[in-house]
Amino acid sequence: MTKLFGSSLLKLPNIEQVAVLETIPEGIKTVEKKFNLDIETVPYAHGRPLKVFEFYPFFEWFSRFLTIPGIAEYSDRFCDEVLSNSLTPKDKIRTSDGRFYREFEDGKGGLFVADHGEEGRWFFLLYANFFNVEGKGACKRSSTGIMAITCLNLPPEMRNDIAYTYIPGIIQGHHEPISTSAQHQHYLAPVVSQFEIGYSRG
Repeated sequence: MTKLFGSSLLKLPNIEQVAVLETIPEGIKTVEKKFNLDIETVPYAHGRPLKVFEFYPFFEWFSRFLTIPGIAEYSDRFCDEVLSNSLTPKDKIRTSDGRFYREFEDGKGGLFVADHGEEGRWFFLLYANFFNVEGKGACKRSSTGIMAITCLNLPPEMRNDIAYTYIPGIIQGHHEPISTSAQHQHYLAPVVSQFEIGYSRG
């Protein structure tokens, strides 16, 4: 074979190399689909901005989230875990053992997890992290951030899986917003606004 095709045969990738190469995204659309971001973004700006924040609407993501087989059942399951013990357990084993869920009220003053009828009751955790996209050897002041929201109704083995994580958007660098000066508020505003709508309207 080598004599027939020359050295070009030896330069071809082996099976493992081909498998690795096939997993590398060929474009941004592939990456967005992998992270459930293949939805239309909403450009968000405050005042006269230097940069535009590309926001991924929560309700677009949430509608897809609920269509995942088996996901919807975690709403009632979580509420049942909370209601099965009205007192906050001393030993916290599950997320539902927290005191917050036994005190958080709905818009009418009742317990959020109780008497919700056919409406789902979902709890989410927001976190953000900043990193240097240019690598460790680059300027330390260059920082890009990512916001992510996980669903607390899900069991731990699913909660932090990117398949079930909502990413509102990327906070562009080069500098991380100063939290003590509330510089994050403009990035959080569209997120909080949609969660407020979801809470008040159901």
